[in-house]
Amino acid sequence: NVAFMTELTGKTLANRYRFVELVARGCYGSEVYRGEDIGTGRRVALKVLSADILPGEDTAEQLRKEAAEAARTDPDGVLGFIELVRADDGAYVFVADAHEGETLARLLDREVNISYDRALHMAISLCKSLDRLHGTGLIHGDLKPENILLCASGGARPTLRILDVGMAHVWKALLKNGKLFFAPFYLAPEQVKGGSVDPRTDIYALGIILYQAMVGRVPFDGETFEDVTTKIVVEQAQQPRTINATIPKEVNSLIMCAMDPDPDSRFQSMSEFAVIIENVMEVVESIRKGDIEEESTFGSETTGLYIRPGEAPVTPLQKLMVEMGMQTDTPEEWARVIGVLENRMATTQDKAEKLRTGKNLALIYDNKLFNTEKSRDVYTRILEIDPVNNDPLEELERIYSLDLNWPA
Repeated sequence: NVAFMTELTGKTLANRYRFVELVARGCYGSEVYRGEDIGTGRRVALKVLSADILPGEDTAEQLRKEAAEAARTDPDGVLGFIELVRADDGAYVFVADAHEGETLARLLDREVNISYDRALHMAISLCKSLDRLHGTGLIHGDLKPENILLCASGGARPTLRILDVGMAHVWKALLKNGKLFFAPFYLAPEQVKGGSVDPRTDIYALGIILYQAMVGRVPFDGETFEDVTTKIVVEQAQQPRTINATIPKEVNSLIMCAMDPDPDSRFQSMSEFAVIIENVMEVVESIRKGDIEEESTFGSETTGLYIRPGEAPVTPLQKLMVEMGMQTDTPEEWARVIGVLENRMATTQDKAEKLRTGKNLALIYDNKLFNTEKSRDVYTRILEIDPVNNDPLEELERIYSLDLNWPA
């Protein structure tokens, strides 16, 4: 129910562009048209945002700057930006290069899910483009299948282009004004909580996209906006491999690591994410061919622990495994490490070391064993050691949300 929802086909914009054909309506209440530059005949894409959706010149200018900067930074991986035009009725029109293709959302609507190999090849391309954007300080913040365009390339695989860089400022404005009519399925927990975002926010969204691409649905769904955002913050996603058994356990681990609720436990950059994806694909292919045995991989079905020999650990859990001298990912080895850490936390007199040890214990219980009772106990001890530290208190509130039988 937004003002501009009248058909614009055949009309002109600023005496320069003609609206040729309506091709899509987005969840923001946006409309996308095939368009034409009247003076040159050049084909363009015209995305219309009503003034209700994009209030204020500041938000519009921020969107314009980021879209232009992204197109300059990665002209092959980001939709080319031309200009942002204000229409006579107050609507904003985003003018961009036109490309033939379809969005990943339309592909998934048609095919429901795709093979892990196909999805991971797409992810590598996206990682490289997003890493270039992150290198300039840009965060997409609104990555989802609707914002990934698959363009015919003449080869076996399509060329991917990222759309709507800068649109995260729009959903922030919507949230601020209490307008909740956009899809929250790909928001990271820190976005839902109103916290700061960084490259790891886009890593989380890409993890959700991989999950959906291989499973056929998003991990967190609900009847209302609030239903979905509550699940994002308090629930643990179902393992994708339990839904689609064709997903290798190494790929399952990769997705779960990218989707970790704690940004510190995700991959820390898109370049690292791309390298791990390539490594995992190589290992899975070697297992398939019988070149290596599945038991020889150093990893876990539930967390992104796989480390190739000679390579540096990436995630906090990987780093802890290396620090503790773990050579295998077995229950017996984890029991040994937990025993060492529990003894260290109980005996050390150094407050900083006690807190660091407690954090490592909580990391294991939260991200490896998924033992709510044990992690609750550790966070309580940390809070007793350092009562002014808000982090363990926030974790205890999260655990209480998961286990309502625990007395508040």
